[in-house]
Amino acid sequence: MSQSRQEVVSSRRTTKTKVHEQRKTAPVPRVESRQHQRTAATRKALLEAAFHVFVRDGFEASRIEDIAAEAGRSRGAFYVNFSNKAEVFLALRDQQFRAWQDKFRKRLQGQTTREEQRQAVEEHMVDLALDKSYILLELEFKLFSIRHPRLLKRLAKKHVEAKREIDELRDLHPKGFHGTLSMQQTVLTWEAILEGFALNLAFNPDVMTREYIESCMPQLARWVLDSNR
Repeated sequence: MSQSRQEVVSSRRTTKTKVHEQRKTAPVPRVESRQHQRTAATRKALLEAAFHVFVRDGFEASRIEDIAAEAGRSRGAFYVNFSNKAEVFLALRDQQFRAWQDKFRKRLQGQTTREEQRQAVEEHMVDLALDKSYILLELEFKLFSIRHPRLLKRLAKKHVEAKREIDELRDLHPKGFHGTLSMQQTVLTWEAILEGFALNLAFNPDVMTREYIESCMPQLARWVLDSNR
């Protein structure tokens, strides 16, 4: 075989070897297994069912069987995803909080002036006060924490820290307002207002009407935002 032909053959072999090595080392695209998809779908269904059951019956009265039945799943399927009722409750509450946090941030997007931002906050507050299910779940979370003293301090600390980490909320306050205690007090003041409105709206909707809440909220929101000037 001539030298030139040997070089061509050698080059082809080298190229094939490189391609083979690249195929071996290249990352294989991850394909989600059907089992993983089924597990994710079951978890999603259980969380949605838990939302309805906890809002309807409260944490203490609700049962794992009720959640599984509402989701159309077995008790065994529940335990594959959650170890107990408290775990699904806390997972659900965290999910709902993050969903409302995302809504709040989207509402503030594009609001450039302080007045526009404040108006967005007022609208958000009204929506929260009118969201009976969300507020009832928040109240259940606080009652759950109070009834479990060993968890209370940790859950209360985590709760205010999560709210304080929302940069958009901090930016709405007066300049220099970044004290940890002041921010935590403000967070709980917001919630006291919201929960009071929502609870009384559910209790007596003929008196605590949407129109009344919409008329009160701007003044209350501005008072809270300006209270630490």
